[in-house]
Amino acid sequence: MRRQTTILLLFLIGFTLQAEAQIWPHIKTDANEFLKSGKEFYGTLFTAEKRCYVNAALIGAGVIGISLLDKKIRSFAQENQSAFGNSLFSIDNYYGDKWYTAGGIAVLYSAGLLSGSKGLRETGLLAAEAWFYTGLTAVFIKELFGRSRPYRNTGPYDFHPFRFKEPSRSFFSGHASTVFAVSTVMASRIDNIFWQTAWFSAALLTSTARIYHDQHWLSDVTAGALIGYAIGRFMVDRDRDKKTSKLTISPQLSASRPPMVQIAFKIK
Repeated sequence: MRRQTTILLLFLIGFTLQAEAQIWPHIKTDANEFLKSGKEFYGTLFTAEKRCYVNAALIGAGVIGISLLDKKIRSFAQENQSAFGNSLFSIDNYYGDKWYTAGGIAVLYSAGLLSGSKGLRETGLLAAEAWFYTGLTAVFIKELFGRSRPYRNTGPYDFHPFRFKEPSRSFFSGHASTVFAVSTVMASRIDNIFWQTAWFSAALLTSTARIYHDQHWLSDVTAGALIGYAIGRFMVDRDRDKKTSKLTISPQLSASRPPMVQIAFKIK
């Protein structure tokens, strides 16, 4: 699959290079926007309001509480393996896999870029921002906690920070976080309950698959889903705020006789 995705990406890049020169301004603009979104996201982590930190602490406490169920949920999942379950939960081989997901986003963005569809291009860019910065955050947190994966049979509270080995990268789930980030972006693009339900159902199914396949604890996928949703929501809200003109209304005293109060409108 890696070879197929690499070939696809190289094809798209090569095709893009042969396309009309008008697309290059879009690429440069989007690349700058991609970097800016990451800078603003990580900057927000240190400049958020106090209530945001309080909410984060409460959510963290909730995840710790959920970890009390980790063993029971793992046992239930492993005791209920079946052919149907194997087929249903094979979704995590595709959605959430870095090669398939990156390839899908690249195709979406390239389709918008080459067809001149601003909507598709912006959707691809937002999905790329959400996917990349969620994944980047997951990489750091995984090494920071060094939590052992369930299949090691060392329990849910076995931590070895900065071991840099796959069996110690359980918290939080990279699959759960990235699929919820991407699904949040995709769901926001069309105001349709069926469309939105489909994307979040896919994210939930993928997250559950990680428990079914004994790759993550319940608390891993819960934390990943929350973080992924938060980052996806940040990118969506940032894009909307960027496009929304801010209207300022201010009273001004005119120099006419008699003086009259006028209202000045300014669009920022």
